[in-house]
Amino acid sequence: MTVKSVEFADWLPDQASIGNPGLVTATNLIPWAKGYKQINGLTDYSDAITARCQGAFSALGSDNNVADFAGDETKLYKMVGASWTDVSGSTFGTIIDDSWRFLQFGQRVIATNYT
Repeated sequence: MTVKSVEFADWLPDQASIGNPGLVTATNLIPWAKGYKQINGLTDYSDAITARCQGAFSALGSDNNVADFAGDETKLYKMVGASWTDVSGSTFGTIIDDSWRFLQFGQRVIATNYT
């Protein structure tokens, strides 16, 4: 498959639109060698957690594999394959406007919602 790129000026959305030497809008494009390349369609990477995500974190293991974590109002999850697995061990009560905070400590991930 041949990848085609189109040369455009730099993306300068923070510049004034009158006399701007660059692009103000670049929709569905990513930077590529000498310009921009069209983004192919979006695809699902995994299933969703059961409620609105209120924090997420990625940790690096000693084997250089990445482990992804997320939390919603009542649960904590770990990504296993392409699915979120409940690793809570308990039920939590995260305030709707609050969020989970995560920290990697050695080979452990610590999560708190300060509630």
